Amino acid sequence: MQLDLFKNHRSVLEEQNRIVISVLTKLCQVSERFVADAMKMVEEKRAYKVFVKKNRNGKKRIIFAPNEILKMVQKQLLLVLYRHFSVADCFFGGQPGKSNVKNALAHTWQTTSGSLRTKTIFLFLDLKKAFPSVRTEVVRKVLYKNEGLKEEICGIVRELKIGWPTEEVYRSVMEEIISLIMYKDRMPQGVPTSSYLMNVLIFESGLISRIKDLCSHRGMRFSIYTDDFIFSFNRRKIKNVEMFCQSFAEQLTRVIEQAGFFVNPEKIKTFHIKSTAPKITGVVLAKTKEGVAFTTVRQRDQNKYRRKIFWATRFLRENGRLPIKDVDDLSLQKIRGIISWVESATRGEIPSRLKGPIREFKEELKSIRRRNSKAWQNLKLVEKITGNS
Repeated sequence: MQLDLFKNHRSVLEEQNRIVISVLTKLCQVSERFVADAMKMVEEKRAYKVFVKKNRNGKKRIIFAPNEILKMVQKQLLLVLYRHFSVADCFFGGQPGKSNVKNALAHTWQTTSGSLRTKTIFLFLDLKKAFPSVRTEVVRKVLYKNEGLKEEICGIVRELKIGWPTEEVYRSVMEEIISLIMYKDRMPQGVPTSSYLMNVLIFESGLISRIKDLCSHRGMRFSIYTDDFIFSFNRRKIKNVEMFCQSFAEQLTRVIEQAGFFVNPEKIKTFHIKSTAPKITGVVLAKTKEGVAFTTVRQRDQNKYRRKIFWATRFLRENGRLPIKDVDDLSLQKIRGIISWVESATRGEIPSRLKGPIREFKEELKSIRRRNSKAWQNLKLVEKITGNS
């Protein structure tokens, strides 16, 4: 009797699992095999590769790298989040059409003559352990509250004519989505959905309206890049800038903590653009004598990137390839990332110090690809047989 009950229970679970896979396949627009494999990996706890990355300040940060199949499903789930959750214009991270460069340029404005001007004083705040501090229950509440997402899932259930109660299937699908984007009751850093989901959580908490109230009568601008908060303002009518920034940071800290987040006190910084060119989310926002703002890359970063690109080019020439491992500083993925980042940060105006190395690397890579391509190898073989080489 007990064996029969166990078999019946198992068959019900298998049927429920099959239904969830069918709905997720339709929702994410991927094959059933990928969804099934991703779910199995998560269930068997072999979906992530966890490694520790050291920050410049020496502190460690845990990164969760999802398996390629799970990552692909998560990317499709990110598109689902884009469809059903919108955030304010002050968010610049984790969404298409936005970037760290645009985040920096949000603190500039165009004059009638066409030049860019910038605020003179910047205040930076950073959320403390932003991703690990987010629990599954918080994400669950936000996702279940969205009526548009519920309507889409229920619509798919009705379209597939499954025969199970729609509400029950909806809950099962939602729980599976949560398990696919969360890890050990935390929001994993390094997952495609995490950055935008962080934006959604901050927006849904009502924090933005409170910050706007604080900034409105002071003529401030503010932007958010994932877990970095940037504020800019001019000095006029402020007698003591240091005291003002300290008082304002304390008010912000209280408001942010009321929303359920915490500020890292060690990362509260102030910059005066006359004395220092502030680095905003990795982009240097400098100012000329005429007051024109522009984005560039710090000199020390240029030297570091130049060395890496030089050694990568040399490795290419000597070996005809680059290391495959992502953890290697000379890997193709990392060098491409550096070049893409420089082109983005400088808006195409690459510093002269990096122009030559980047050009040489691209030419060498093109040459290697041409020599290693199948068509090229076939051509060389034909030339050898016909005696034309």
